[in-house]
Amino acid sequence: MRFGDKFLNGQHPPWQQSYIDYIRLKQLIYQLFDLEHATDENNVDIIESPPSDVSSSSSRHLPDIKTSNEFQQQLNNEVQKALLFLLGTLGEMASELSELSEEFITLSANVQLQLN
Repeated sequence: MRFGDKFLNGQHPPWQQSYIDYIRLKQLIYQLFDLEHATDENNVDIIESPPSDVSSSSSRHLPDIKTSNEFQQQLNNEVQKALLFLLGTLGEMASELSELSEEFITLSANVQLQLN
């Protein structure tokens, strides 16, 4: 199984909107390097360069700055989205842990009183 399939299949459905948009970033990479996207009979990704003439075949394709900036901005947005979700979730967990800790202290004190 390929990374993209594992990433998409392993997502926790209630959190799906908070994951990095792998498909969109992959599309931008194809645009960035002017690549064709195809899959073989087993649905495995194949990356193909577009046909080029003899004169340009020896030079590498360099992405244009507009597409590079768009990719960088999209990547930053996706990382920020995931990070904000992570920080929010950690905050919720810390709050729940604090409440449980207070409850434990109260219950522990009650048990001590009953034992004495």
